[in-house]
Amino acid sequence: AVSGVDQTSFSNASDGVLVRLSFRPDPVCSGGPVTWVMDVTNDRDEPLELTFSTGQSADVALASDGADVYRWSDEILFTQALRTVTLTRGERFGAVLPGELTVAPGDYDIAGWFVANEIRDLTVTGSITVD
Repeated sequence: AVSGVDQTSFSNASDGVLVRLSFRPDPVCSGGPVTWVMDVTNDRDEPLELTFSTGQSADVALASDGADVYRWSDEILFTQALRTVTLTRGERFGAVLPGELTVAPGDYDIAGWFVANEIRDLTVTGSITVD
């Protein structure tokens, strides 16, 4: 469960849906552990139904000079299972993505997104420095 986001975070909102990406530790370190946290909040009056085709809920990528150099899901296998999450107004759904950061120190563009069909294009972007 995602109970709050108190560290550096990036967000994007569209049509009453808010998606956020945050991470721990802050700052992140090359070769060290990292936990990416994604959450989506429904601010619409009507329920938001999210459809996932696998056990994966979200993904995070780092890019340098426009080329992906890290993707959280690259070395993970996911179950093949159709599942649906329904959020009423004000409800939040979260995904915690633990891993190891395998990029060299430097500045990167970051992108995070949920893989649910309905909000796949609602990508959160920003810039981070890896120590």
